[in-house]
Amino acid sequence: MIERDAVHVERPEPLADLRALHERIDDCTARLVDRYQRDPAQLAEIVPRWPRAVPGGTVRDPLGRKVAPTGAQRRIRWLQASQSRQPTVPWVRGGAGGPVGIAVRHVGRATLFGAGALATTLAAEVVAAKRRRFLPSEPVLEISGVVGAEDGEPLVLVVLGDSSVAGVGADSVEDTLTYGVAKALSDRHRVVLHALGVSGSKLCNVVGEQLPQVAGLDPDIVLVCVGTNDVTHGTTFREARQQLRLLADGLATVAPGAVVVVSGLPPAETALAFRRPLRDLLGLRASAFTRIYRAELARFGITVFDIAREARKAFRGRKEMFSSDLFHPSSAGYAFLATIYGRAVREALDAARALLDETAAEELAG
Repeated sequence: MIERDAVHVERPEPLADLRALHERIDDCTARLVDRYQRDPAQLAEIVPRWPRAVPGGTVRDPLGRKVAPTGAQRRIRWLQASQSRQPTVPWVRGGAGGPVGIAVRHVGRATLFGAGALATTLAAEVVAAKRRRFLPSEPVLEISGVVGAEDGEPLVLVVLGDSSVAGVGADSVEDTLTYGVAKALSDRHRVVLHALGVSGSKLCNVVGEQLPQVAGLDPDIVLVCVGTNDVTHGTTFREARQQLRLLADGLATVAPGAVVVVSGLPPAETALAFRRPLRDLLGLRASAFTRIYRAELARFGITVFDIAREARKAFRGRKEMFSSDLFHPSSAGYAFLATIYGRAVREALDAARALLDETAAEELAG
């Protein structure tokens, strides 16, 4: 026998009502998401709190009376569920099929609501991210130059990439990632640095605009740091693979004798400029790009350095590692990255030279 409080659960699903809600969810929920992003506490001021678990699945006002949930309450409940990743599921006792059968129907309904809220929240956060003001790319820092003692062994370093190479967010040239890498090599070398990175660049920009500038520079080592803008601006995996092949072919043409180090993507999920779940989605996409980098470049003998593994812990939840826009690194963030990249470049250079010496020794022995 079905208990009175659970009778409403056995009615057919109101598909027409659900469709109507989904048709008008965008504008209404987007406004709620916008308020949530500014101050999550505001949700409590918009409508009364929705109970997380009420016998019979009913909602009661402060006086204990049963009330029907409003559309705004439904949307806020979906929003809170998507942010916490734990959709609220009311528990209903008794009824045909027993508690488990009824609970399964509630789980399915809550999953539908949670999926709709997640998609709507992501869409709203994408819009908010597009409207967010990031640090300007100008004035452009003049990073290129010579670093190291005059009697050091000459070394030509070329760095290609995006805003991380251009130093957006750093307080001075000396605080940039690119200069820091050159500085790390200057204890043994007189480094001639060519910083060709441009803020906002994607893989296609590096291939089409920056690679041609490498011709004639005769670099000893080329460092490539690009991909974040491909992640945030929707570059497809197919296009990324194509551009990576063009990058490898182009490097073999303009820098045939250079040691090449390509950076994987930084941990996008640590960027405090974005709220979850968008931040998590960007992190997953960045990881997928790094895997594609490895798969495509391995056939050309180019190793990909996993910067995300090295930097994730250092950047997670630490505002001091980010500049004022909470997206680009600060001087402190660049100092950390320069240490990591400097070590990776030095190791790649030493490994290449050791291999060259070994090959020469074998040829002499033969």
